[in-house]
Amino acid sequence: MVSNAISFGLALVLVGLCGYFGYDPPSLTALIPAVVGIVLIVAGLAARVEENRKNAMHAAAGVALIGAIAAWGRIASTGLESKGVWMLLLMGVICTIFVGLCVKSFIDAKKAREASQHESLDDENVEDMESASTEDASVAIEDGDEE
Repeated sequence: MVSNAISFGLALVLVGLCGYFGYDPPSLTALIPAVVGIVLIVAGLAARVEENRKNAMHAAAGVALIGAIAAWGRIASTGLESKGVWMLLLMGVICTIFVGLCVKSFIDAKKAREASQHESLDDENVEDMESASTEDASVAIEDGDEE
């Protein structure tokens, strides 16, 4: 997911820059996708450090969710006739896909973590059972109850 955050961030920066330089006169609001993209890139870079990964990716998903809601909300309120609608559509699609990938990744990570915990509990139970049977056998030998 780290590389996805950086890639989707770069795509949003490209959308923002194309929108900004594609209109005469340039509009600062056209840079909104670029700002969202920069945040995704920074979060992706921060997530390269294992200790930061969970928080950074959740932050990236949150920002992308806000970006998707903003884009789709703007389209819903102004319609498809507004200036720069293609930028809104691209931002909405990019952010929505990224959020979907994040949610899938978070679910997969949780399942893997739970499976790992379940395996470690099973290993501990087997070790406890083995040590208990060894102790029972040694107690039986000491008591003279050999089989």
